[in-house]
Amino acid sequence: MPRLPCAFAVLAAVVAGFVAAPSRAQHAPVSGFLAKTIAHDGHEHRYVCHVPEGERPAAGWPLVVFLHGMGECGTDGWRQTEVGLGAAIRRAPQRWPAVVLFPQKPAKQKQWAEYEALVLAIVAATEKELPIDATRRTLTGLSQGGAGTWAIGARTRALWQAFAPVCGYGEPDGIAAGLAGAPVWAFHGEDDRVVAAAHSKKLVAAVAAAGAAQKAAIAPLLTLYPGVGHNSWDKAYRDEALAEWLLARADARMSVPYLAVPSRLTAAAVTVREAMASDGGPPFSATTTATWRFDGKAVAWEWQRAHREPAGRDGPSPAPRAGAIAGKPVAAFVAARLAALRDAGVFALPDQVVARQPDGAVMAWREHDVEVELAGDAGVWRFTRRVGRLPPSDPQLQRADQALADAVAAIGELPAK
Repeated sequence: MPRLPCAFAVLAAVVAGFVAAPSRAQHAPVSGFLAKTIAHDGHEHRYVCHVPEGERPAAGWPLVVFLHGMGECGTDGWRQTEVGLGAAIRRAPQRWPAVVLFPQKPAKQKQWAEYEALVLAIVAATEKELPIDATRRTLTGLSQGGAGTWAIGARTRALWQAFAPVCGYGEPDGIAAGLAGAPVWAFHGEDDRVVAAAHSKKLVAAVAAAGAAQKAAIAPLLTLYPGVGHNSWDKAYRDEALAEWLLARADARMSVPYLAVPSRLTAAAVTVREAMASDGGPPFSATTTATWRFDGKAVAWEWQRAHREPAGRDGPSPAPRAGAIAGKPVAAFVAARLAALRDAGVFALPDQVVARQPDGAVMAWREHDVEVELAGDAGVWRFTRRVGRLPPSDPQLQRADQALADAVAAIGELPAK
């Protein structure tokens, strides 16, 4: 048996420390890159399971399976974590709050498709050991692993919710039919002389055509890196957008490339209505509506407020305002508005969140209706929520409420034209 690398020796010492520690430590969650073995098809295979730090989510962690390239083949069980996704996780672990599996392919001359059963066995073993959200399994890989993502993904489509092949290859026949309508985001360097970018272009085009024939709601995405050779994986896996996209829930995944890269947008419409009222003391109510629409070249915006004071004290409401922004400021405006809503957690809220409460001595409340529609090369994504003024004990919801109020104010402060 080959000698274990020092990383395994260190891990063994850590595990031994947990066994010898008091009972409270025995139940402490173990996180990081953990060495694992599995008996499959008469052989023992080493792999690595990365478990994120922090509490286990009630619904379970998202699961990402990473398939490495030719250079990481072997039986040491560790090399496959040093290139690609493993390196990206070590660089920015906060971007990857998921369980990530790193199987290792023993033979360089064989393709990942020949190890499909091993990959699925590792997934099954992990889901018996750890709480995994079965609605958030994703498959990705680079080079040979990119080819494996295309091939295994097409044959086991129902198991996964998204696919990210990096500098991969394969034959469109079978792959196109298997992945038609599936969330696929492929990456490739335009100057790749090992696996030509034409492979990803051909596969993405075939999957898109198959999806269009089936009238699928979305089309595959393809990101090409000008001036980049075979190593397109560093740029891909260090891209915050890819991490967010792979780990997103299904109803939010389509929005991620648009929110992170507004240049992908071909059209957008956002409307936020803010309603404020007081049920005690001097009653009043005010409803403000802010809207902006992007047609790919310019942003048109509107702002209107209706204000009602107690009986006999009504004054004129501010005049409706409208305008347009064209040229270079458009991308910055789109990015700022969408990023602010995303970063405040608006898109991660439940379908409806309304919780009115007293505001000091006055029974005042505020709530928002938000509607977003984004269109681009992956189809159309729609989002609607109602968010009420929320208890201060929930900071995430408070941030969302404030971000929506800021969006209304930002539109209202734009110069009318």
